Amino acid sequence: MPEPIRFETEDGFVLAADWHRPTSAPVGVVITAHAMMVDRRTMDRPRGAGLASVLCDAGFAVLNVDFRGHGESVRPRDPHYSFDDIVRYDVPAIVRAAKALDPTLPTFLVGHSLGVNAGLPGLARMGSHGVAGVVAFAPNLWAPKYDPSPLRRARKAAMVASFDLLSRPTGFFDPAPLGMGRSKIPRAYVAQFSRWFREDRLTSADGADAYEALLAQLTMPILAVSGAADALMAHPEAVERYLATFTGAHVVHRRYVGPGGYEPDHMGLVIDPRMRPMFDEAARFLRGLAEGAR
Repeated sequence: MPEPIRFETEDGFVLAADWHRPTSAPVGVVITAHAMMVDRRTMDRPRGAGLASVLCDAGFAVLNVDFRGHGESVRPRDPHYSFDDIVRYDVPAIVRAAKALDPTLPTFLVGHSLGVNAGLPGLARMGSHGVAGVVAFAPNLWAPKYDPSPLRRARKAAMVASFDLLSRPTGFFDPAPLGMGRSKIPRAYVAQFSRWFREDRLTSADGADAYEALLAQLTMPILAVSGAADALMAHPEAVERYLATFTGAHVVHRRYVGPGGYEPDHMGLVIDPRMRPMFDEAARFLRGLAEGAR
């Protein structure tokens, strides 16, 4: 059974995580990080047989985390946060926690959507982050220039506008009534996504960080995974354009096709059992990097 742990960010937010240990000596430490409107449970679903458990069975110690405002990482008195807070505070705290749990082993990131979209600029801001490689499921921050389809761009614009509108009465966008997840997203977070799409550039709210420039600074190996049924959040065509931003990294992009021609949608990328061959491939990719690090 995984061990529940807690650790604190620099700005005082307490994050919750599960610490999975393999039965034999681990070959590396993997951080698993979830998507925007869900929580860490999606990274090991079904529990004990999902992605985090597959990586653990492959010989990795796994730190499966909840970002602030998600799952058990909640702060009732002040639940507001932004995308920038996750980049600037959560990601460094998570990396430090992973390294402290076993400082002798190489560290890796396996992120889904937000988990990699915030994780990678967060690593770039750290400079000397020490993360040896990344598996990125559905990497794609939304800006019109990254999607060649006029129809998808129009649908994204409509979705961003609806999120903005729905967040106004309460200060949060609640995805639960739409069946999109259970983690309420603060208006500041929604407003930042709206501005990115309106201005067609990715920057922090205060203008201090140009995220595209940060992504270009990364140099580690990255295995990116997308699915054609992910029609809006991270369609393979948009993912391919977004990955072109990673000019310093060695990136391999896999458009996954599983048994019987199965192509995953956004959440299917991490929760559908038919993704198991891809999970195994990800584990082999990380093991190869771990062996190289040793």
